[in-house]
Amino acid sequence: MHHKGIFALAGVFLVVMLVVPIVLFTLQASNDLIIIQNPSGMDTGESPPTVPVQQIQQSHVTTLLIVIFVEVIFVSLFIVAIYYGIRHIHPQQ
Repeated sequence: MHHKGIFALAGVFLVVMLVVPIVLFTLQASNDLIIIQNPSGMDTGESPPTVPVQQIQQSHVTTLLIVIFVEVIFVSLFIVAIYYGIRHIHPQQ
């Protein structure tokens, strides 16, 4: 008999693995749109200033590093939970 709770925990890790990148990249895209639409933070009515490309690229790199870190942690936790759930056997009662 296997631990159903361990498999449920592995399922939670799997959900986090799948949801976190989608959420973070969606938030990054909306942040990019805000920066592109109003790069200086002020609407002066003059010609639009140039978009800070370096700032956007650095933001993308930071978001990607966060996603990679979270994915590595939760993939590891998922694998350990599945392994423990398969290998752990209850004593016969």
